Amino acid sequence: MNMKYVSGVNINDELHVATARDLRICNGQIRELVVGRLNHEIAGKLVDSINILRESYIGELIAKTSSILIYSH
Repeated sequence: MNMKYVSGVNINDELHVATARDLRICNGQIRELVVGRLNHEIAGKLVDSINILRESYIGELIAKTSSILIYSH
């Protein structure tokens, strides 16, 4: 049986881990990868939403300011 060594975990040719400890390490690494990707995607969507709200708010302020200036003359 040929063993592979990946990130501190022994994995055999059938891609099975050798011990319960190795399984916990793999689970932790997968969890970190998934959570990291989710955080990245959520942060990107949040920034996009904030930018849209900011542009909308600025547009409303410009429209209101223009309206006030027109009616004040």
